Amino acid sequence: MIFCGRTARLSKEPTGTLACKVLYSLRPLRINDTSMTLTARINLAIESRTYRTLLAILGGYAFTVGFFALLSVGLALLGTSRIEGMWWGVLTSFLVYTLVVIWVAATTRPWRTTAILAGGSFVMIWGAPLLAEQLGHTLA
Repeated sequence: MIFCGRTARLSKEPTGTLACKVLYSLRPLRINDTSMTLTARINLAIESRTYRTLLAILGGYAFTVGFFALLSVGLALLGTSRIEGMWWGVLTSFLVYTLVVIWVAATTRPWRTTAILAGGSFVMIWGAPLLAEQLGHTLA
């Protein structure tokens, strides 16, 4: 029993207090409910903790790699040494990965977050070598 509002009851919906919201988020998901439509099952699976966890780990990693590559190339093109550019890339990648994981955990729209992480990762990972090549620098 938890206290949600004035009466002691098991929380079925969050009523405003932090404890109620946390316990509501830890409830078991009912993906195998036969009365649910296929669309409802897919939406419930997308909102599940497993999907968010995988998105945070894999999507965060890909986005951080892209950010690291683009920042390292950008700093090298601005005139810093390659080692210093990579050093700054590594330092800021810890912050970027942490912020992406927090963002994925807090988002209310996992589809949009997935699209932003996938698109941003693709553009940054493939854009960094092309940017260096267009400006006449080699990354080797």
